[in-house]
This record gives sequence, structure tokens and C-alpha cells, in this order.
Amino acid sequence: MISFAWGHFLIGIFGEGNERHYVSTGDHASAHPLILGHAFFLIDCILGPDLVSYLRGRIRIEQEWLAQHAHRHTFLPEFSSVRNQDVGKHIETLEQLYALAAHITPPYPVINVPVLWHTDLHGANVMLENSDAPEPKIVDFIDWQFMMVAPLLTQARFAKFARYDGTSIRIEPGLVYPKRPSNFDSLPEDERKAVELEFQMALRHKAYETLQVKKKTMHYLSQSYTPTAAIVKSLLSASRTWFEGLHHLRETMYEIVSAWPEFAGDTPLPACVDVQSLEKDHLDYPRLLSYDLNVAALFERLQVGVDGWVANEKYEEAMKRSAEEQQKWNTGEMGGPYPLQDGAPSWFVGS
Repeated sequence: MISFAWGHFLIGIFGEGNERHYVSTGDHASAHPLILGHAFFLIDCILGPDLVSYLRGRIRIEQEWLAQHAHRHTFLPEFSSVRNQDVGKHIETLEQLYALAAHITPPYPVINVPVLWHTDLHGANVMLENSDAPEPKIVDFIDWQFMMVAPLLTQARFAKFARYDGTSIRIEPGLVYPKRPSNFDSLPEDERKAVELEFQMALRHKAYETLQVKKKTMHYLSQSYTPTAAIVKSLLSASRTWFEGLHHLRETMYEIVSAWPEFAGDTPLPACVDVQSLEKDHLDYPRLLSYDLNVAALFERLQVGVDGWVANEKYEEAMKRSAEEQQKWNTGEMGGPYPLQDGAPSWFVGS
């Protein structure tokens, strides 16, 4: 493969013949390859008994990686407006999150304990004995390559296969049966069929929710606890500050600080947390998020890999289409500079 990668990454050498061995410490840390022996030492930090030890373990892993390896994964100067490469700033922000960790734990100990997590449990990964049977029996689950152990809070999400995200049927809170729209009978036949399908999906959604309430109290507590989203985002962002950008973590910390009484009651905010700095970065977050989304859309159009690499046979066509895209790219409107550069190193290709 020929590298056609993110222009701001200067990645180290990974490939056959390299005497060092690498391992990923789990889904949250998958962006950072760590030296094998070092990783096993750090894994001990994250398999703690509760959410606080888990989050703090993630923070220490990221800080260690930043201190030892970030200097080998630097950015080109023109990307300074979208990627903070001040290692000290990353480590300092993570230290502030470390101080916050003890105060953002949900008041339900049962949802803070570590449990096995499939991470990608949707309908296509559930094997049935006979899918045509009235009540088919589940016989297997597949696609376990990203399996990990993590606090229940981080994984007790509403199952993808049961979630209704449509717009035709209103899902009321609580044990309220979904209803078809009042104008259902007057709809054209094709629209009525589409709405009926959504209604059936809404029924499945509510049936799953009811099951959680009646038989899976722990899961329902996790899903209904309001600050869950911010806690999970802090876990995700704490392990990816260099790869995905510090702005995501700082925005999550801003959300936590803004709703501090919800998390910690009357407990004072830790003195080390720089609220003014978080507020300032919050104002710039829409631009940085827009840039991330524009880059993702560009990669989708070009059909290139996560950091811009393409296979040999697609290289010439990708180069041609990238040149066309670059001509149309407006730095101001897109939130930052054009992200691809011919021949830049890749996470996946030796450089």
C-alpha cells in the first residue's frame, strides 16, 4: 500500500521487521499502540473495582503515552489551528479530569462495577437457531474482536437492534404504549405501510425498555441516569486526546463543570480546574467539531482509510480526486486546512 495520509501526522515506523511488539489495551485506547510489556503493566491500572479507578487508569495510560511517545507523532505547523500539540497542555488537562473523576461517579455502586463488554452487539451479530420460528432461539454471538472489560455504566446502553430512531411514532417516557399517528387511516397506502413499519419498530423499542425496567434494573439505572453521556464521553476522550484532538475532552469537561451540582452536589469544584480556559475553548468547539465532520465527509467521498491511506491500485484515482477536492476546499468555511498530503506517513504503513 502507498501512504496517502493525514498531512499533520508524522508517525513512527510500524511493520514487518520491527523488533518491538505492540498491543492495544482495549477499545477506548485502540488509537495508541503501546510497547507490549509496558501495556501489560498499565492494564493493571485500569482493571480496578469501580468507575473511578477505571477512568483514572485510562488517564494515567494516556499521560504516560503522551510523555514518552507524543513527540514522535507530531503535527505540521499549518495544523496548529485544529490540533493542540502542546504535550504539557494535554497532560495538564488530563490531570484536571483526574481530580474530577472522584466526583462524577453515579450514586448507584451497582452500575460502576466492571463487566464483560461485547461493544458491537447489533442484530447482524446475533445468531438464531431458526429465524423463521415464532420465537427463535439465540444460539451464538459473533464479532468479539473488540471485546473488553469496563464499568457497566459505559456499556449498558440501549441496544442498537431495539432502538427506534424514526420520526413517525412518538416514544413517550415511562411505560406508555406507542400509538399510530391520528391521521394514520387517511394516509396513502405506501405511506401507511412505511408508518406501520415504524410503529412495529417503536413497539420493539418500548418492549425492550419495559424489559429493562422490570428485569434489568442495573441497566435501566445506567440508561436513565442523566449525566451518563458526559461520563462515557470523558472515558472515550481521555484515551484519545492526541489522535482525535484535545478539544473533545475539554468540551466534555466543560459540560461536567457547567452541570457540577448534578454530579457532585455541594462539593466544591477542584481548585486545579481552569474554568475560564474551558469556557474559552467551548466557544471555539463548534469550529473544531465542524472541521472534524468535514474531514470525515472528505474521507468518505475519497474512500480513503482512517488516516488517509489507500491501496496501491486506488492511489492514482485517489490522488486525482483529492486534487479536485483541494481546489474546492475553503479553509475558513471548513474550519481548518485541507487534511491530506501525498506521501505522508500512516498508522498502518511503514514510513
